[in-house]
Order: sequence, then C-alpha cells, then structure tokens
Amino acid sequence: MKEYFTALLYASLAGGIATALVGKPYEKYLKYLAALICTAIIATPLIKLVPTVSFEKPQYQTEDTEYPDLVAEQGAEDGETALYNYIFSQTGIKAEDVCIEIERQGEQLYITAVRVQVAESETAKVEALMAELFGNAVEIEVYT
Repeated sequence: MKEYFTALLYASLAGGIATALVGKPYEKYLKYLAALICTAIIATPLIKLVPTVSFEKPQYQTEDTEYPDLVAEQGAEDGETALYNYIFSQTGIKAEDVCIEIERQGEQLYITAVRVQVAESETAKVEALMAELFGNAVEIEVYT
C-alpha cells in the first residue's frame, strides 16, 4: 500500500513541476496528462479485484468419455416425423410407431434401419410402400 501512495505522490509532483516549467500554452495538456496518470494509478488496485474471464474454447478429452451424437438424434427424430407423414399421405394409414436408426460414418449420416408399427391388416400395404421408398438400401421391418 505504501508503494501505491508514493507512486501517486510522484505522479502529482511530476505533473506540477512539468506544468510550472512549460508555461501557459501547454498547461492544460500537462494537467490532462497528470490527471490521466493519477487516474491510472488509482484504478490499478481496483482492476486487480475484477475476476478474470477466459474466452478460450474448452478442451474436452474425447478418449475417455462418449458424447451423444446430437445431429444424428435430431435427424432421426425429423426423419421419423417425415416418414409418419409420408405413410399417411400415400396410404391414409396412421402408423402407431415409426423408428429410424441413423449411424455416422465420418461426416456422413446413414439410415441403417426403419421400423414401422401398424395394424395387422395394413402391414402388406406399408411393407410395399417402404420397399418402394427404400429398396434394399436399409433394413425394413413392418410389425404389428
């Protein structure tokens, strides 16, 4: 604390001496400079009280922990809704449950399986629609 007050004293004395030596034309500029230095010295202890904020991206260790693939999950949800609406629009059948499984390989998402639950009398019609839509590209299961 002693260093703080001595620095404040030196800054004010230096400002006063410089003002006396230079004269009238530069007096207001030197007063401004001395006031600026004194303000900086006064604010220095207060700045140390402010907590530090880090703007760095957090580092994760992906080796030990597994994070859910949110893009694949959202894609599966959106795909299930779209498939439910497609089945209804093409056949007029309301599926009881639609499940799509999506896997990620690199940057690409692939549909691996589609499961649709419908009434027993509507199974053949939905199987034909799914075979027409997906062909042999994915595993299709229509159950009751």
